[in-house]
Amino acid sequence: MNDRNWQLDLTIGQQRLQLKLFDDTVLTELYDLIKKNRNTLIGKITWVDSLRNIEDLQLFLKYCLQQAKNKEAFYFAIYLEESMVGCIDFHHFNYTNHSCEIGYWLDQEKRGQGIITRSLIGLMSLFIEQFSMQCFYIIVHVTNTSSRKIPESLGFTNEGLVSEQEFTEQYTEDKILYSLSKQMFKQKLPIWEQRFRLLEKEDS
Repeated sequence: MNDRNWQLDLTIGQQRLQLKLFDDTVLTELYDLIKKNRNTLIGKITWVDSLRNIEDLQLFLKYCLQQAKNKEAFYFAIYLEESMVGCIDFHHFNYTNHSCEIGYWLDQEKRGQGIITRSLIGLMSLFIEQFSMQCFYIIVHVTNTSSRKIPESLGFTNEGLVSEQEFTEQYTEDKILYSLSKQMFKQKLPIWEQRFRLLEKEDS
């Protein structure tokens, strides 16, 4: 992680995977990626639902920068070999019990390559180191089977259904809560290193 611009460089196979904190430089490419995938994102990603035009996205990026400055949330654009392919965010930080939630989405043409999985492992490791996180949560719509496969493949614990009253989204579809503790992360990391052939490259 580069403290100046919050950028994390990883590798997935022989390809370069880069995670870059949202700022003005991602505006146009992110907007185009959202438009391309909008039909698969509507009803699943709250901040995408609220975007009407590129000006809305510009305002949202400013909000994200302020959230990062306040250490309240961190939104990252995912790049595979210099091309933006998705987003991942860590939000709802609770610094009393050292926990946070994770959200993500990926270009529909890039799914099945382990991109989100690799990004998750890299960022969870980072946030354990930087913020002493003790537990991570992922909340997924019940019918979103592709997103559910990610925490399930990493061995997150299925905590069951969560009530709609806990959230502010306008959609009423049931959601499942997954959790992973720091202890389990440490135990599973050697397995992931072998299974996913992790070759992390530290950003200098």
